[in-house]
Amino acid sequence: MKNWKDLWKNRWITRVPENIKQAKEHIAATKTDDMEKSRPKGYYFKEITENYAGIKQRWLIVFPQQAYDREYATIRATRKVLYLLKVNFKIQHKYLQLDFSSCPYTPPFEQDVH
Repeated sequence: MKNWKDLWKNRWITRVPENIKQAKEHIAATKTDDMEKSRPKGYYFKEITENYAGIKQRWLIVFPQQAYDREYATIRATRKVLYLLKVNFKIQHKYLQLDFSSCPYTPPFEQDVH
């Protein structure tokens, strides 16, 4: 084998790294409406022909609906937790700004120990 073009004569499958600029562009531009439904229900795909590094390649973009739904649920739950933490922080921040100097009760942690 002299180079990649010689290797292309043999059939093989590999994963296209998502950090390749063309791959990012194709992924960003592809919507599920533009994709075909696969036989195993819940998957969508689109075949792309790309010339990368001087080699004509076929790339397959795959969208698994179940994985998307799982990630979406995780993000929603995380957003809810962050919202509750924000509300709790605002309440505590407001409480800490109150002036307790005129309060007749002194909490135990502020009493002098003699």
